[in-house]
Amino acid sequence: MAAPAVKELDLTTLRPKSYLRLRLMFEGAWKVLTLVGLGFGLAAIGGTILLAVLIAEEQRFERQGVKATATVTDKDTYRTRSDDHHTSTTHYRVYYRFKDAAGASHDGQGEVPRSCWEATQPGSRIEIEYIPSRPSRNRPAGTSRRGLLWAIVLVPAIFGSVAVVLLVIVGRRAARNATLLSRGTLTRGVVEEKAEDTHITINDRHPFRVTYTFALPDGEVRTARDLVTDLAFAAKLIPGDPVGVVYLPADPARSALFRDRWMKYFQARRP
Repeated sequence: MAAPAVKELDLTTLRPKSYLRLRLMFEGAWKVLTLVGLGFGLAAIGGTILLAVLIAEEQRFERQGVKATATVTDKDTYRTRSDDHHTSTTHYRVYYRFKDAAGASHDGQGEVPRSCWEATQPGSRIEIEYIPSRPSRNRPAGTSRRGLLWAIVLVPAIFGSVAVVLLVIVGRRAARNATLLSRGTLTRGVVEEKAEDTHITINDRHPFRVTYTFALPDGEVRTARDLVTDLAFAAKLIPGDPVGVVYLPADPARSALFRDRWMKYFQARRP
């Protein structure tokens, strides 16, 4: 069905509100992806900070650590479960007391291998290491976390990668729409076809791929498609009905269905 020629609205006669791209990133279902991306980003930052702290502590033990003999005062075990709660791990912990080079007593605790834990009883003596400037920073000797650090590196790397992918996807779409709204022309088009895209799921629901046509001022009819994640807006799109279309006059191949809520992003230009 050919789109009728109608009077157009030059959106450049309106003034978009500030931070338009950012506003569009928090619009509709895209807000969920943006928040998830930011959540993964914060988790990546937190993981990086934790990793830096652990590396600094490990380096301090390697450079400044002093060994001492401690007396075991108690021991116990505790269990941790995996994220899926299907498996659990038993950790073996000992409590001890030792004296630093100045003769002051300090208490400490730490995990040890099962064989060491089973051979240790209250009153047994074990070797520990501590930081002379801060004896409260101590641990059983031979319990370096260096091997664990490589596993921790993966956490911020994976979370950061997910954050980048999600924010790039949302950001690029927001940038595209921001360009259309700030430089485009609003005209009337016609909905030609609407189909649910089952390959994409947002909040347990599928968005729609909508095919539409619109006419340029010279009469040329263009056909385009748009992904509609606003299900309330999608419900109003009936094949054969008119619909608002925004496109770039300099590049009509760049277009989108005009959402009614987008009008809130404009204000009249001052004369």
